[in-house]
Amino acid sequence: MSRVGIVACQVLERELAYLLNMNDDINVVSLRRTDQNRRFSNMLENKEIVYVNDPCFLRINCPGTEVHVEIMPAALHTDLQELEVQCHEMVDLIKQNCNSILLFFGLCGNALKSVFYREDARIVPISDENGNLVDDCIVASLGKEQYMDNLRKTGSFFLTRGWIEHWDSIVQKLEGPKREIHFKKMLEMNDYKRMLYICQGNLDSSESIGASKTLSSDMDLPLISANGRMDLFSTALSNAIKSSKERRIYKAKGSST
Repeated sequence: MSRVGIVACQVLERELAYLLNMNDDINVVSLRRTDQNRRFSNMLENKEIVYVNDPCFLRINCPGTEVHVEIMPAALHTDLQELEVQCHEMVDLIKQNCNSILLFFGLCGNALKSVFYREDARIVPISDENGNLVDDCIVASLGKEQYMDNLRKTGSFFLTRGWIEHWDSIVQKLEGPKREIHFKKMLEMNDYKRMLYICQGNLDSSESIGASKTLSSDMDLPLISANGRMDLFSTALSNAIKSSKERRIYKAKGSST
């Protein structure tokens, strides 16, 4: 009956896979053949995986609720302008055959504000407890209140399993091809005092927890932990599914009417 498009940050791939695996009403997941999408497909269980060269050729009518997923590279965090451009392009690519699009990101320093507020597609965000767009994936993982509590303890560098798994690709971009400045030095310059690992139950692994300990040691920062949450992610997916079943008329991109 409907198809939900999902444009997701690679840092949040495991949260998204967990939600899709837990949703028995979604049986079909379509993806394009990219390295990020193929990696993500290996995290899915009991789902029919359909690979497409072009989402424009997805069937118009779905027998049930389907999702089309596009995982965006984690390293895009290092270039917010490029992140904005690529997310706009992805919405353009999939909007025609998706009834709603879940943007599985935060605002990312307001880089994605223009994407969230597009009027030519039905964009569904991750929202905090107060119904506001989350600032970033850390707010989505902790909730606004707990995030602000930890932020007041100045100097916390937040980590999740996703950040750990994609650490190398992100840091290599930040340090530059010639490693002009080491990431440890960046942390020192910004007065970070600790690393805070957000535990998310079934999403964690002994490898990711071990890697967080190694990373904190390499950066000469003590490691603390906090319990995360999944309800903001889950609510966002539910809202996207609900929205995909509603009728709505959109303005053409760039239209002033």
